[in-house]
Amino acid sequence: MTPLDRAETAVAEIAAWHGRSVALAPGAAAIMSPMHRGVTHESWVVSLDGGAERYFLKVPQEDMRWWLDVGAEWDAGVKAASTGVSPAPRFHALRSGAIAYVLLPVAWRFAYVDDLHDPDVMTATVAAKRAIHQGPAFAHTRTVFDRIEALEQRAAGVALRLPADHGWMLENVREIAAAVEAAGMDRVPCHGDGSSTNVMLGPDGAVMLVDFDVAANADPYQDLGALFVEAYDFARHVPPALEAYAGRAEARLVNRCLLYGIADDLAWGLWAMLCFRLSPRTSVEFFKYAEWRFLRCRMNLHDSRFEERLRRL
Repeated sequence: MTPLDRAETAVAEIAAWHGRSVALAPGAAAIMSPMHRGVTHESWVVSLDGGAERYFLKVPQEDMRWWLDVGAEWDAGVKAASTGVSPAPRFHALRSGAIAYVLLPVAWRFAYVDDLHDPDVMTATVAAKRAIHQGPAFAHTRTVFDRIEALEQRAAGVALRLPADHGWMLENVREIAAAVEAAGMDRVPCHGDGSSTNVMLGPDGAVMLVDFDVAANADPYQDLGALFVEAYDFARHVPPALEAYAGRAEARLVNRCLLYGIADDLAWGLWAMLCFRLSPRTSVEFFKYAEWRFLRCRMNLHDSRFEERLRRL
């Protein structure tokens, strides 16, 4: 089945669109490097009745079925939209797993990493995250550490070949998990994805968040850690962004965000390596993305301040 066939099948499932004129145009192309965008889904712009209504349709890639929980994404998307910081999902094609979201106007665009370096953009982004954190709880609760353990099980099941130091990275991230658990955490609804392309920039400094594939109830500082590891190369940039979120930048909270960034790198590195092994889409640079995330993970674990951060949570 071609991508267009899959999209047309999804459209046919949505009863509210029956009998209406439907036009499909390609959405975002899949790309893994230098940014992570449009890889888990095929995306389409749907125009009804000559453009009277327009939607952004996400149709799961067949090779991503093992990874996606479309019901959880729908639940998180509806609840996030209720806070006003995300486009609302309007229609759900149950069999295909497709979701149609309200399409943002053309003035909106996705952010690049450089955009996140702008203090105003970062302040608006963490404010959007905070709005979700204060909103209705999501259906599922899952930390980045839970995600890592699930990925580890799947990797073992397919005898996935991983970097020689993978066991060392995993052991250290499990220490982070134990330290966070001992220190205690809140569990709030979290966007969960730090990719800059899931931050949408609009007129007059407006920001919205999209893509709730990994959304779940978790530690809010896990959400921030995933964002900061994407945005910043150096730890010194974290305190001002954290202060914009929490009104303060205590050392223990900075440490928590930085440690969560390490775990986020390991999780996405594992995911990308599994995709490299399992996906027939050889044009998508899963291996390159995995190597980059593993590289940053090990670099931050080798940082001389790692042990101190672990002790001061």
